[in-house]
Amino acid sequence: MQARGASAAAHAGLRGRQLHPCGKAKGSGRPLIYAHLNSALLPSFRCARQKVRPDPVFGPFDERSLPGPASGPPAVTTSQSIATSTTAATPSTSLIQNGDFSKTNISTWIDGKKLKGYNGSGFEWAAGSVERWSAYAGSTIEVWNTGTRVVELNGDKSNYGIQQKVEIAEPGAYLLTWRSLGRTQEAAPAKNKKTPPAPDNSYFVQVQVGEGSGGRAIKTENFTAGGDRVFVFQLSEKDLTAANGKGIYIAFIPTNGSNSYGSLISGVNLVLVEVVVRKKTEAAAPETGLLVKKGDVITFDVNGPAPAGEFPFPPESVKWKVRQLKYDGTTTEWADVQGQGAELDFTTDQGGVFEAKAVVTPPGGKASDYPLTRKKDAPHSSDRNGAGQVIHKVGAIDYFGVVDHQWQIDLRGKALADLGSDKYKTNGVFNAPWFPYRTYQKTVNKCNIFVYHKCLEAGLEVPLVRGVLLRDPPLAIDWWNDNSLGKKDMSGNIITTIDIPNWSRLPDDAMPQPGFVVGRPVLGGVAEQYNAHVGIFDYDGSWISAGASEVNKYYHTKTLLFQPQGMRKYNEGN
Repeated sequence: MQARGASAAAHAGLRGRQLHPCGKAKGSGRPLIYAHLNSALLPSFRCARQKVRPDPVFGPFDERSLPGPASGPPAVTTSQSIATSTTAATPSTSLIQNGDFSKTNISTWIDGKKLKGYNGSGFEWAAGSVERWSAYAGSTIEVWNTGTRVVELNGDKSNYGIQQKVEIAEPGAYLLTWRSLGRTQEAAPAKNKKTPPAPDNSYFVQVQVGEGSGGRAIKTENFTAGGDRVFVFQLSEKDLTAANGKGIYIAFIPTNGSNSYGSLISGVNLVLVEVVVRKKTEAAAPETGLLVKKGDVITFDVNGPAPAGEFPFPPESVKWKVRQLKYDGTTTEWADVQGQGAELDFTTDQGGVFEAKAVVTPPGGKASDYPLTRKKDAPHSSDRNGAGQVIHKVGAIDYFGVVDHQWQIDLRGKALADLGSDKYKTNGVFNAPWFPYRTYQKTVNKCNIFVYHKCLEAGLEVPLVRGVLLRDPPLAIDWWNDNSLGKKDMSGNIITTIDIPNWSRLPDDAMPQPGFVVGRPVLGGVAEQYNAHVGIFDYDGSWISAGASEVNKYYHTKTLLFQPQGMRKYNEGN
């Protein structure tokens, strides 16, 4: 008898101190002195394959041209100079639009020389609207034009912060990057101890459902100005459902109760971290999963369909690891893949079913793991009652398969072609093409018929060893057992089955490979009545097998019900 088928809340009411253009506190009579933007503190983002984005170091102004009001104390100066540079490039695949703030609806700019309290600056200032962006509170955004467009987060008590609605169509991991710049305040005069003696360059970055202070925070993190910054977050199906009609927003918000005068940002870029493993000669992995032959070159890719040069971190920031699925559903330890980069080519040298992950460490930041995951639910992976396993759902760990021989690819391909078919269903009649007039009636479980038929189609010889006149293929228990192993059933009886010539029974602890025939028993009676099941391994360790109603891939090596499993491989294939 064959087996039956298979963190933080939104910052409401944030109010910054009211500012004069360029940061002078209204009514204070004291200017703010701008710190040097040291290029050593603002490293450029070098991308994989050595494609380099322009380094948006400020220029052309130097704070020595901002000595403060003529009647005030002398400005703090520095001997370092600031290099002139172009506006930071924003990758074409960025989910942020106008991340360099180059497009505004501002027609009038104020020369820094004309700003009260300053007698020369080399920069322009304006407050107005910036395309694709809106103020987190109020309606206007403060923009500096210094050769690089920069937004100051704290405009005044009614207009502060910036936000952008981002059109994101799928769940996953995201990297938000930007250039964060700061400036210092002058030292507090002895006669006025209320002036802060140190800069306050703190601000929040937040991803949220809905806009402004009324939005619901998905993740919030505090940052201090100075250098390149990274914000890592995840979006779930639940988040995207909640955002329906409201939108997902990225927001930069001044710290509550703080002046945040030094919070200046530019070069905002948002990318989806999409880990893909594909054949080097192909643009993407097949929807049915990646399966290659040992010796083929595959590419590990952390940037999805985008070019490697548009990933915002240098090659040394991305390392790769793999681990192999074992016979009992566990895995080996993670092993390093030699090399580094957003895209990494690798020549396969071992058959098996593998997991992969990228380990991304932003410059100066912490490492984060990004595993290869399913982009959608595995098709036809439910049981007879329509229930599926978490391991087959979108977002679950995905795999890639490597085989030793071409026959494994051929056999898996024939099995895959019938995925979802009902022609092997228990409550149906199957007319065998391999023996005249041999018909398998209703109520007969046909998992072994399916495996035999697929082997036949793939050109793999399986003898007819069962039934009257040897007209029937091996039973599922025959595929699982090997008489030389001396295995016993639940009653303590030695299991005796029919041998399958040309097919070697592998050791119990052999590593699974796609295309192997796999079986498992329920040993409660004589061999002809064992409730065994048999199928063909897919690329991901799932069984493609004939269930009660259709050919499905519900069972997986991790499914405890289907342990212990036994595997066989064909002896005469290449």
